[in-house]
Amino acid sequence: RQARIRSGEYRIPVLRVASSGPSQLTSPQGNLVETTGVPQPGAVVTGTLALITAPAVLPLDHWLAPLAGGLSMATIAGLTFRSLQTARSRRRAKLAVPAEPSLSR
Repeated sequence: RQARIRSGEYRIPVLRVASSGPSQLTSPQGNLVETTGVPQPGAVVTGTLALITAPAVLPLDHWLAPLAGGLSMATIAGLTFRSLQTARSRRRAKLAVPAEPSLSR
């Protein structure tokens, strides 16, 4: 089933060869051209693949994944920097010498 979905999504023919399930040949439209049943020794998948006439299409996640990864890395870097600054300021506050109390009466 996954091969059919990817074939239709990317608009390319897909040949899925599986040792633990049915092997499949799908068209660029996602239609099942040929399939085998339960795997057997010597089983052969034959069929004709049409040449791609339209260009393959990249899905939206092809563009969004790098953007999301970059935003995640920037967020992690920003939070790490902020955490280091907070820890540094707390350390400085502990090391600061308190002012001597005034002896005014």
